Amino acid sequence: MERFYYDLIDILIVVFFLFVSKKTADFLTGFDDDDAVERGGNAAVALWRFGHYFGMAVAMSGVIGAETALTDVLSFFLIGALVTVLFFLSHYINRYLFLRGIDHNRLIGQGNVAVGMVECGIYVASGLVLNGVLSGGGGGVISTVAFFALAQCVMALVFLITEKIYHIGIKSEIEYGNISAGVVLAGGIVSYAVILRASVTGDFIGWGRGIVAFFISAFMGLAFLLVIQKAANYIFLPRTTLSEQIKNRNTAAVIVVEAISLSIAIVIGQVM
Repeated sequence: MERFYYDLIDILIVVFFLFVSKKTADFLTGFDDDDAVERGGNAAVALWRFGHYFGMAVAMSGVIGAETALTDVLSFFLIGALVTVLFFLSHYINRYLFLRGIDHNRLIGQGNVAVGMVECGIYVASGLVLNGVLSGGGGGVISTVAFFALAQCVMALVFLITEKIYHIGIKSEIEYGNISAGVVLAGGIVSYAVILRASVTGDFIGWGRGIVAFFISAFMGLAFLLVIQKAANYIFLPRTTLSEQIKNRNTAAVIVVEAISLSIAIVIGQVM
């Protein structure tokens, strides 16, 4: 019965921080988010919120269910506060890294689904990485923030490499509402985050060994993912290229390739 009470407290704490994050996001967007969803049917805002809520839940599930005393519950509450801060920090860092120069709030308020898709991907990816960082023991808050920051920096490579591989201006395509481009970038971010989660999962083993192990896993995972993406392109889109499908705004074809990439990323993350 005592275990049941702790589980219930965990759920209430998660719900509390989801509510706090909602109110914070409402304040920062500059428009009425609830009205945009309830009356305007704004899918871009809905995607953004989906990524935020889902990502936070994934992040906090890295430590949920381990409470055995009141002090553990208080620690979980503090972790929830840390996750909330890191999420909003991640929000602005990734906006700068991936979509610098784009007026995100205005475009999402106008219903730009491509931008909403990328924002969703950023939050889900952040949640996956935080889940890995929080699931180990030792290190404390400093190691959590440090490895989360390292993961954010490495994820920036996904955007740079994506533009190089597909030879198109992904950012421009997203700004002008190309949902296919949004799916490619969001899918790439989430797929790589699945692998990164494996790179940061586990007990803290020291700064030197930990950082070396992180970069080895992160770059090996990135190499595997790029190979798989290319293979998926050739196998599942034999008569065309993903670049052409992005330009033609063929979202269906893009979803198929990204689904394969995500599926393989899950397998890579498990074997790393």
